[in-house]
Amino acid sequence: MKMYANKTGINIIISDQPIQWSDKSVNLVIMMCFNKNERYMFNEIYEPITMILSESENVKKILTSKDYDEFIQNLVDLL
Repeated sequence: MKMYANKTGINIIISDQPIQWSDKSVNLVIMMCFNKNERYMFNEIYEPITMILSESENVKKILTSKDYDEFIQNLVDLL
């Protein structure tokens, strides 16, 4: 993975309607970009999110989020 971003950031989409992603349908998309000077943040962010989202019950809880604040609270609750 290359880190070419000018600025580190995360974008999250929670869609009521499934999105076709290759041969799967998804309701949650997380896009992350990291500046090479902040690469230390990658493992601090990527690992916990990956562990949380590896459990289907956790994904279901995340998908109930109605807004950004609730999404963050649900994510923090699962840490």
